[in-house]
Amino acid sequence: IIVNDWYHDGIHFCVEQGIMNGKGEGVFAPNENTTRAQLVTMLYRLAGEPPVDGKTEPFTDVAENEWFYAPIVWAYENKVVNGVSETEFAPNASVTREQVATILHRYLGTPAGTGELDAFPDAADVSEYAVAPLTWAVGEGLITGIAQADGTALLAPTGNATRAQIATILMRYLTK
Repeated sequence: IIVNDWYHDGIHFCVEQGIMNGKGEGVFAPNENTTRAQLVTMLYRLAGEPPVDGKTEPFTDVAENEWFYAPIVWAYENKVVNGVSETEFAPNASVTREQVATILHRYLGTPAGTGELDAFPDAADVSEYAVAPLTWAVGEGLITGIAQADGTALLAPTGNATRAQIATILMRYLTK
C-alpha cells in the first residue's frame, strides 16, 4: 500500500483500530473483493465482539468451527444481515456496494437519508431494497461514487465492494 493511494488512509485507520486485518505475510489485498463474512466480522468487531452463547442462526453453510461463526450469529440475531436464502448465508460470496450500504444501514438502526441518487448516471441500477440505504450512505458522504474518466461518478451498486472501498467507507463513518 502506497501512502499516496486513495485508499491508504482508510486502510491504515481500519487496521490501526482493529477493524480489519491483512491477508497474512504483510499483504492487505486492497483490490480484492470483500466477502459477506468479512464485512459482518468488521461490524462485529465494531460492536465489541459480544458473546453469542445460546444464540443461533439457520444457515447450513455456517459451521460452529468457522472463524466467521460468531460474527454471523451476532449479525443475524441483531437483524443486521439476512441470508441469501432461508438456509444459506454464502459467507464467501462477494458483497456488492449496495449490500454494503444496506448492511451498514441496518447496523446503525436504519437512519433516515438525505442524499440524492439522481446525481449518479447509474442510479436506476440500484435495487429497490437498497434505495433508502444508498440514499443515506450518499447523504452522509460514506459512498461518493467511483470516478470515471469523463468526470462523472458511478454508484456501481451491483459491483463488488473491494477491501479498500470498505475500509474507506468505515473510516468516513467512524471519523464523522
